[in-house]
Amino acid sequence: MNAAGGHDPTRGERRGQRRIQLSAPVEFGKGSGGKGELMYFSSGQSLDVSTSGVRLVTREPGPFTPGEILAVSIEIPWETRRVFPFSRIVGFARVVRVLEEEPQPEEGGQRHVALEFCKGETMLLGAIL
Repeated sequence: MNAAGGHDPTRGERRGQRRIQLSAPVEFGKGSGGKGELMYFSSGQSLDVSTSGVRLVTREPGPFTPGEILAVSIEIPWETRRVFPFSRIVGFARVVRVLEEEPQPEEGGQRHVALEFCKGETMLLGAIL
């Protein structure tokens, strides 16, 4: 972004993979200090997905801390699999950034959370070959 709020083409794209706009159910959870159990599991909806990460919206109050690792599971809708040929993405992802939105009185507010999949810790399941 430049000072006027527009995209600065000299900075280049930071993402390594093309993102696909996709609304899909996302479940995520936080660990309990290395015991291999999840303290809780929550959900949200993806806004866009790539093989390197996901941006989602959730009503989960958090807190989400940049650098924090979450267990994630994303179910890819059947009608989208021609573009994104997997049935599910499961594994772990690192919180990259969190954007708060103004709460809507009838909805209770939302958060946009950007996650980067942990290399070697995330699998694409049900690939269509």
